[in-house]
Amino acid sequence: MAKTQRTRLIWRAVLVVSLAFNLLIVGLAVGMMMGGRVGPGRPPPVELSIGPVVRALSDEDRRALRSEIGEGLRRAGVLSRDADALDALVAAVGAEPFDPEAVRAVLLRQEELALRGGEVAREALVSRIAEATPADRAAFAERLAREVERRPGPPFRR
Repeated sequence: MAKTQRTRLIWRAVLVVSLAFNLLIVGLAVGMMMGGRVGPGRPPPVELSIGPVVRALSDEDRRALRSEIGEGLRRAGVLSRDADALDALVAAVGAEPFDPEAVRAVLLRQEELALRGGEVAREALVSRIAEATPADRAAFAERLAREVERRPGPPFRR
């Protein structure tokens, strides 16, 4: 039972981190379009997706990284605080009278947790790459280059 709950908490944290990252991407895209920085004659926006990086990892590295991130999230207390924040969000949304500031505060706490989760993931990835042999890093770089080239849309290099 405890393992199932821990697995649910890990997936919940991954979902929160993913949601925050996606909101960041959407915000950047909307901001660039509203700011007039996208259009003919302008360079394409920078892609911030982590998908190519994850796909370029070996299966072994992906499994190890998943484990390291899960442990880092537990050590940082992100998982337990995320569960508390979700409970608080349910309560705030269902409260009568409705208080938008209470919902905003809970969402801000979730955003902070997502950012902390992103920091944990980033540091785990950097550590994993730093510990790799030069040959393994070169192979990863080649796989990453292939992943970057296969994404849709115009190439970002000039």
